Amino acid sequence: YVILDGQQFTMDFPTVYRQPLYYDDFFGTLNLSWDSEALVLDSGVITARAAEGTARAMFRLNIPFSKTDVGLEMDLLVGLANSHPIHRVKYVPYTLNETLLDWLSGAIGEGAVDQGGFVWRGSLRPGASDLRTVQLFLNVSNTTLNYHPQWPGVRAVQGVVLIDDTSVSVWADSARLYDSVANRLSAEAWLTDSGQMMLAVGGELTGPAADGLRVVNESLLGELVNAAFSDWQATGDLTTRLHLELNLADKSAPPVVDVHTEWQAVDLSINPGGLQIQGLEGALDYTSAAGFSSSGLAGTLWGEPISADVRQRLLTPGTAAALDFRNSLIEVSLATRVDTGDVRDWLGLEALSLAQGDAAVSGSVRVVSGEAPVLSLESDLVGIGLDLPEPWAKAADLPGQLSVELPLGRE
Repeated sequence: YVILDGQQFTMDFPTVYRQPLYYDDFFGTLNLSWDSEALVLDSGVITARAAEGTARAMFRLNIPFSKTDVGLEMDLLVGLANSHPIHRVKYVPYTLNETLLDWLSGAIGEGAVDQGGFVWRGSLRPGASDLRTVQLFLNVSNTTLNYHPQWPGVRAVQGVVLIDDTSVSVWADSARLYDSVANRLSAEAWLTDSGQMMLAVGGELTGPAADGLRVVNESLLGELVNAAFSDWQATGDLTTRLHLELNLADKSAPPVVDVHTEWQAVDLSINPGGLQIQGLEGALDYTSAAGFSSSGLAGTLWGEPISADVRQRLLTPGTAAALDFRNSLIEVSLATRVDTGDVRDWLGLEALSLAQGDAAVSGSVRVVSGEAPVLSLESDLVGIGLDLPEPWAKAADLPGQLSVELPLGRE
């Protein structure tokens, strides 16, 4: 046996790590034994201090004297506490899938590692991934998770990160997205049979409705809808259930998205347009297969009940197996009753004081990729009188068709 007690100590595993493992202080006992078949090195508990903190490790190396399928074989177990996620790179072998390594390099950000552990068991022979297992776990707190550059990350993650060969699991009992609280958050990455690295993210969020608009505007969805909702504002409560599935290896592969949102007592400011909807309730959903849809959306506009229905459909039906935003229309259908006084105040047109009364109005906002959203309104004006000389006068009980179509430009 050899008793080790040294400073500025390094161990080099060139088939596992590109850089030697460096430690400021390293002490423990290494035992050597051999017979006619192999030389074996194994240790008791080794204590090592470095930038990541104090680590404790156990080590075993089996060196056969003749050629075997496994070849040089190593068992390495490392545990540490009170560290930082950045130090994970020291123990993640470069032999893992390249796409997985790229994702790990940016996915786990600032925070704290309460506990961490690393395991290597099996062959050190290059190309022998089926003859070994590599595992890394981190119990993290107050840590950020940036799972994909096209979707907003989460922070204050309290949970577990587990790497098991080419699979990654992140489980968090709590986290935050903007000002919302995320519950039962999970992120899973795995390697498919065809060698593609996939990522699935799921969870439930509760918080202010403004965060729902931010998710749309600051994610891939904002690009898909041509920033149509970028100037909308919302107050109130929102519950969201989220599922994403992304191909990390092929950026051109469309994501699988399933988002369900429930709005409670939401006041919504629609801009351009300056429309104020109060007390909005209902559900708004998005899936990559069917696009946007809604159920039970209702609130009040200028003191009158207003209902809304959101749907997305292909402009040329039957031309694509899945929904294509470049060939689709998002339509928000509206129905309410409007008083002319409210319209006069909204538009600031005193000339509208010649009209008195209220009438049913239906309409829609249509959003097509690459084009300005279009507002359309229809009313038979029954209930509205027009105080003008004949032949322009109109009695309130007589119909008179009104149609409005207006592009909603950024100005």
